[in-house]
Amino acid sequence: MTSIPTLLWSQTPESVDISIRLSNIQDETVSCENNHFLFSCSSQSKNYRIEFDLDKSVEKVSYNKYDNRIVIVFEKAEYEKWEFLTKVRGIYKNNIKIDWDKWEDSE
Repeated sequence: MTSIPTLLWSQTPESVDISIRLSNIQDETVSCENNHFLFSCSSQSKNYRIEFDLDKSVEKVSYNKYDNRIVIVFEKAEYEKWEFLTKVRGIYKNNIKIDWDKWEDSE
């Protein structure tokens, strides 16, 4: 059985950042083609997977893996504020949360 990880997201004028907290991440897949995002991995004998269309266009995706989390960075195609992470509103509403510790307001 595959579980859905919890994503914490934040943004700056240039990028959108996603943090996924899991221990011992292995066999990770991070891809974003035509603004369709896919993340999958195994962690402590459990499999995780989440995929969705991003709300706006991105230029590039990169990620760094740490001991207890993975951080994914999307470079925005245009410097604009995203109201939502996903194109479909309400999808994964229990799994996608705003990372208020990192949020930058445009004001």
